[in-house]
This record gives sequence, structure tokens and C-alpha cells, in this order.
Amino acid sequence: MKHNTSLTALLSMLVAACLVLAGCADDGDDEQTSDNNTQHGSSQPFPEDDQTDQEATADDASSDDAKNTQDAESEDEDAEESEDTEEAEDTGDIIELGGDAWDVGDDEPPNPDDLEQPSVSEVHDLANITPEGMEPDDLVITAANIMTTWIATEDTSETVGYRRALNLFTDAYDELFTPPQNPIYTDAWWEATEHEGISVGWSTITDTYDDGDTIEYRVVTQPTWVGDDGWTQRDEERQWTFIVSKDGDDWIISNYTDGAFQ
Repeated sequence: MKHNTSLTALLSMLVAACLVLAGCADDGDDEQTSDNNTQHGSSQPFPEDDQTDQEATADDASSDDAKNTQDAESEDEDAEESEDTEEAEDTGDIIELGGDAWDVGDDEPPNPDDLEQPSVSEVHDLANITPEGMEPDDLVITAANIMTTWIATEDTSETVGYRRALNLFTDAYDELFTPPQNPIYTDAWWEATEHEGISVGWSTITDTYDDGDTIEYRVVTQPTWVGDDGWTQRDEERQWTFIVSKDGDDWIISNYTDGAFQ
């Protein structure tokens, strides 16, 4: 009976020892599981270093986009400025007055609205122009422009304008340019008297015949009346033939025909 009791006690001790060992094994597994969960349970989608690199890459991409946008805007502005410059270059003045209302030069008659009215005293001063130093082309153009510069309320006929150009002609024309007793005025002249109008001549050479000692010119002139109130009106076109010849070192008009070319 005593032997059975001892055997029972030994078995109980072995069972207890096994339970203790089993408990230790479970604790070890729990610690390993806990460590594994701690290592792989991060809420960050990328490791910290990788995330920093990606943020830097994103910032660089954003900076490049902004720079490209600025470059594109700058190119657009340059293109617009270039177009404006080209338009400005393509758009030229219709005439160049050069400080004198009658001293105009172009391939076409000036726009009447672009003309300025010369003063009465400036028209009178035209009589003081001389041919000294003038080229023959300039001589005939100047003569034609002076001859069609009239003061509507003062000049008694077109011939008054002719006489203001006498210095550009030979002396014989002092007698030839005599105002008529019964002058004829154009409709534009009559209307110009209501606006204190002064005419401005524009002339162009259409043909030239150079014979060496003399040069013959065909000239067309378009007079335009300009009022002191801004009113303008073109008068009838004039056609002339001028022959210039040498007078010492200068050129002078030695012959002239007023009227349609024959």
C-alpha cells in the first residue's frame, strides 16, 4: 500500500514538470510571433528613405513643369511682340510732309485727311525759292507744286500761283504769266472760299526725255484744298510739260506747256 502511494506521487511530479515545460514553450512562440508582428506591421506604404526620395523626385518634376510653363509663356509673348513689330513695319505713313505741306513725295497722291494747311505767309514765301543747287527732277516737281498752291480767298486766279514760281523759269515767263482779266475758277476753288482754303500740290514725273543739253519732263499734279476747319477737297488734275536747260552751273525751266499731253 505504501509502495503504491510513492508511485502515484512520482507520476504527479512528472506530469507537473511536463506542464511547466509546455508552458515555457508556448511563451517562446508568443514572443517570436509578437516580434514578427512588430517588424512587418508598419502603416507606411514605403520605407522612410524611399519616401523621401520620391518626395524629392515629385518636387523636381513640379519645378520642371513650372519652368516649362514659364518658358512656353515667354515664347508666346516673344511671338506676339514679333507679330506686333512686323505689323508696325508693314504699316507705313501714307506721305512724308518733311515740314512743308506742299513738299510731299510718294507713288500715289496723299490722302487729303493727312494734309496740313500751310499758313498764308508760308505760301507767300514760296516766291523766294530759287533753282540754285537743285537737280532737274527736283526743279520741275518744285515748280509744279508751287504753281498749284493757291489761296482761295486772296489769289485772283491760278496764274498768281504760277508767278510765285517765276524764279524757277527763264525771264521770259515774267510776261507770259499774266493774270487773265476774266479768270475761270473750278468748283473746288469756289467751295474752298467758304473754308478759307489753301491748295496743296502733289506732283509726279511720268516721262523723261534727256537730250543732253536739255531734259523734257512730263509731270502730273494733283492739287488738294485744305480748309482751316479741317475741310479737304481734291481739285482737277493738272498735266504739264517742262523743258529744263543749263543756266551756268544750275538748271532752269526754259519751256513749259500747260494742258493735256499731246
